[in-house]
Amino acid sequence: MKTLLFLQLYLVIVFTACGQKNCEELNYQSIKWQEIDSKTSFYICSKSETKVVSVNLVDIQYLGIFEDGNNALKYTETDKAMFSLFANIPLGRFTVSDTTLPANIRYVLNQLTKKSEATLKYNLGNIQPNKPEQKLIIYFKDDVDSTTATKWINNLKAKSFVDSTDYLSKDAALRNWSAQDTSYNSYKSLLKDNPLPSSVDVFIKPDFVDTSFIRRLKDELRESRLVSEISNSNTLSEDDLKEVNQIFSKPYLIRIKSVE
Repeated sequence: MKTLLFLQLYLVIVFTACGQKNCEELNYQSIKWQEIDSKTSFYICSKSETKVVSVNLVDIQYLGIFEDGNNALKYTETDKAMFSLFANIPLGRFTVSDTTLPANIRYVLNQLTKKSEATLKYNLGNIQPNKPEQKLIIYFKDDVDSTTATKWINNLKAKSFVDSTDYLSKDAALRNWSAQDTSYNSYKSLLKDNPLPSSVDVFIKPDFVDTSFIRRLKDELRESRLVSEISNSNTLSEDDLKEVNQIFSKPYLIRIKSVE
């Protein structure tokens, strides 16, 4: 009888320590997440009361994107790469004492016990991806000399939306063409004058990168008697930015597993 009671008590203790029968089959919707900061929370499934120490090893594994409404995780290598890049979370095997691990990981490791697993939920929706860099290329009319162009550029640089400028004179444009384009030598003998215009690259501050603002700005700059044409290039379109934000709208899960 005493043996039976002891066995029942032992099973209760083991089950309570783990909190789940199988740490690999957690119900992510029902577990009680502990918040670390505005974007990170965690849950530890313990199988021991002995805490890990500095020389112990842990595996940090990417699990996938947690889909609301069910307990499934969506896993793709692309999502994994995006997570590692934007969340700055390293994946692989590390020692507990590794100082290169980010603060939220080390916070969880301080509470992790041997033979146990921690699930960490990372909400990338709280991360604001960089807005697309916008560059306007403003071409000057052929009769605009460097002094006049520089004065006009300095007035433009004083505007609140300008981050930086990069002026390219007619002579510099010709040198770039001759150095980068092999067809230059074919045309060189036919050229009486330098046909290339001077120009300036105007980099717009990210907070001002907006389609309607850029369109209005280009219209205003074209009114200048010095400007012949304006083109623009950006490293990331607004549609791309919306897609990134959509990717970040659901939480990513990783597992930190104690290695025996």
